[in-house]
Amino acid sequence: MAIRMSIWGFYPWVGLSSLRWVLPPSGRLKLNVYAGLRTIDRMFGCGVVVRDHLGAGLALSTSLFVGSPSPSIIEALAFLNGLMLCVRMVYNNIEVESNC
Repeated sequence: MAIRMSIWGFYPWVGLSSLRWVLPPSGRLKLNVYAGLRTIDRMFGCGVVVRDHLGAGLALSTSLFVGSPSPSIIEALAFLNGLMLCVRMVYNNIEVESNC
């Protein structure tokens, strides 16, 4: 397992061969939500991306906050941000996926 650097600090990196993103069925969109926490400076963030059945990115959003809530609260905020983005873009028939 390799160690990589991200904006959130060091984390173990899993090889891409062991991970696979699955396309949503035709006629559906997939909302992926991401959350990160960096306790050393009390920063956390959320990211969301909406993709179509071909995997093309249709919309994305990122947010950065100061504080140190629990990881489950951060993940819930990421879900909320993603759903609000879908409402603004008038997207429906959506699958939601998280990495946690």
